[in-house]
Amino acid sequence: MTQNLKDFPADVLDPLGVLAISPDRFIGELLATHPESVLEALRRGRSRYRAPTVSAEELLAMLGRQGLAITAQTLQASLDQF
Repeated sequence: MTQNLKDFPADVLDPLGVLAISPDRFIGELLATHPESVLEALRRGRSRYRAPTVSAEELLAMLGRQGLAITAQTLQASLDQF
């Protein structure tokens, strides 16, 4: 998993049986296969923000700023669950 996909070309990795994916894609795949586990991780992470607290909307904005725009967009429908 890397944000630097350009330095890990498929023509080099494929013969090794390795796939480079972005964090956004990785989390998206986890959301598709294990949504409750991802939501639980978000709940736990969000609960650690105590002073000040962080709303679900603020957490999604933070994810988007950290390069997880697709993840944040996907999670928008689940705001009430974390």
